[in-house]
Amino acid sequence: MAALPVAARRLVGGGQTPAVAVEKAQRRLFPRLSQVDRARSTTSSTAAAAKGCDCENREKLLREIHNMREELYDKVSHAERTYNIPGRAGKHISRLREELARQT
Repeated sequence: MAALPVAARRLVGGGQTPAVAVEKAQRRLFPRLSQVDRARSTTSSTAAAAKGCDCENREKLLREIHNMREELYDKVSHAERTYNIPGRAGKHISRLREELARQT
């Protein structure tokens, strides 16, 4: 039974359990709304000046977000198939996989 946490850490690398890795990926993909609002307010003044290249940057960012979402779904699905993650962490991972599946 002690091999399960070790295998989970190896799966996600960096000595993290799958639940910790998923939580970090969630924070990276879905920042808090206050952080998003703050970023919008600081960039709104420069948005008008950079309107021409904004479309390219926006498309690049949207592709990157899509790819990150796909990668997170793959990792969460793999963790769910490979490991029996008990308790709250297992429920969070299951909910995250379902939500990511709806978004794709």
